[in-house]
Amino acid sequence: MESLLPDWSASSGHYSTIFVKNDYPWYEGGGVMKRDGTFYVMIGTDCCFCQWGGDALVFTATNPVGTWTEQVDAEVNYCADGSMPIEHNITGTVNLCDRNNVQGTNFTIPAQQFNIVTIAPSSPNKENVYIFYGERFRSSPDGIKANDFQAWIPLAFDHAGAVQKMAWMDSFTLTLE
Repeated sequence: MESLLPDWSASSGHYSTIFVKNDYPWYEGGGVMKRDGTFYVMIGTDCCFCQWGGDALVFTATNPVGTWTEQVDAEVNYCADGSMPIEHNITGTVNLCDRNNVQGTNFTIPAQQFNIVTIAPSSPNKENVYIFYGERFRSSPDGIKANDFQAWIPLAFDHAGAVQKMAWMDSFTLTLE
């Protein structure tokens, strides 16, 4: 994370490192949000255009250029069979939920994270809604990339503010009043 000058024209020189990872795979697809005074970053393992999806790890800080901490139980997108994904994806073509079967078990949310969307309700007495947004690569019936589906999954938090494991939803309704 890096803060910018007030006119956004350059770095202020203040930054923080969320974590250091010197080996492959790298992480990508991060989303950032602020909830109840805590900043959250969700990232996933580098897996460009893989149809089985990617993991989602959560880091938190009280200041975006402060010290970031990996959330206890940081993985919130487990494999659909309930297992943890494998640690490394050496070639970028290995299914992290089923190393020996590209068509095998997917992640619970078979999408590569793109962002977190924050939706503010119209009523001041209601809490913001935070939604995981992911690209579902190779999902279109016609095979055209521009027609791939997306996954929008509302995030849930425990009493201490930790992001909970995500669960697939065919649909959901938001009431914003």
